[in-house]
Amino acid sequence: YCLLDGITTDSQWQFCWAPGTRDKEPWIEMELPEIKTVGRITLYTFAGKNAAGVESGKILIEQNGKMIPVGSFQNNRQEKITVVFPPQKTGKIRIELQKINRQPEIANGKILSEIEVYAK
Repeated sequence: YCLLDGITTDSQWQFCWAPGTRDKEPWIEMELPEIKTVGRITLYTFAGKNAAGVESGKILIEQNGKMIPVGSFQNNRQEKITVVFPPQKTGKIRIELQKINRQPEIANGKILSEIEVYAK
C-alpha cells in the first residue's frame, strides 16, 4: 500500500519502496478492483547527483490473460516519470524496472515513493 498512499517525496522514506537486494529484474504488479480504462502511469522516484532511482522500465497491462507492453521509458534523470499510451481497458498493470540505482543517501536506498494510474 505504500506506493498508493499519496506521498510523492522522500520525506517519509519508510513509506517508500525498494526491491529486494538480490532482485535483478524487479517488477510491481497491481490488480485493480474492477476493469478500468488506463492510458497514463506516473511514477515518483528520487534523483541524486548522477542518477535517478529508476532510469528505465516498461509498462504492461493484462489483455485476454496475457501481459502486453504498452509503454516504456529510458535514460530517466527526473523524479517524476510519466508514460502515456493509447487508453485501454484492463484489470492488471505491471511495471518492470529494467535499470535502477540504489542511493543510500537518498530515501535510505528506496527507489519509488508513489504510482499513479490515470485513464488519460
